[in-house]
Amino acid sequence: MVTPSLSSLPIRRLTLRDLSACADLSEDRGWPREEHKWGFLLTAGKGYGIDDPGGGLVTACTVTEYGPVERPSLAAVGMVLVAERHARQGVGRRLMRHVVSAQGTTPLTLHATHIITRLPAFADRLHVAEEAGRLIGYAAAWPNMDTHVVGPLIARDTETAKALVTSLAARTDRPLRTDIDVRHEELLAWANERGLAPVASNAVMTYGITELPGDRTRRFAPLTVAAG
Repeated sequence: MVTPSLSSLPIRRLTLRDLSACADLSEDRGWPREEHKWGFLLTAGKGYGIDDPGGGLVTACTVTEYGPVERPSLAAVGMVLVAERHARQGVGRRLMRHVVSAQGTTPLTLHATHIITRLPAFADRLHVAEEAGRLIGYAAAWPNMDTHVVGPLIARDTETAKALVTSLAARTDRPLRTDIDVRHEELLAWANERGLAPVASNAVMTYGITELPGDRTRRFAPLTVAAG
């Protein structure tokens, strides 16, 4: 029997009947099964996926809309997963193109939340800033080639961001790198004075919206940037 190519397999809407297959896909990629979360997202939003001829799912994602049902103001894409055996074959890109097309003119956002939960195991150091028992910032330093990259860098204000970078820099013998948002001019100047000279600039891209959700004044540097 000839196995159909991934590009010919149809993308379909997922339902609660696919709950176990979605959880299996999570487990396949090292995530918790999270059946309760999958059930909530498939009920509150839309699920999209591709069936694997060998059983289970090739890929899946959820889309949750915000605003009026007939004209949502924002759609959040989440739980984007591709089975390990089908990874790096373009199937995830194909699924995202389908979602973009299906949502029409609705602005889209995607947050890689599982990155944050895995950050302590990924980074060499993760420092937090507190004030009166409340978290006011955090930053990680992780190895990349022969450098340490500082990111993400999230802080209440510039002084907190400076303190986090200083504390991480004091505990590494590698060259330091960070991709500071160019709109944070004070932090950029401060970093430049201390030898963190700019090498290249980057652009933040969104689809259908001009700015990412959330408070950009607290986002000083991402975990990493895309290379084009």
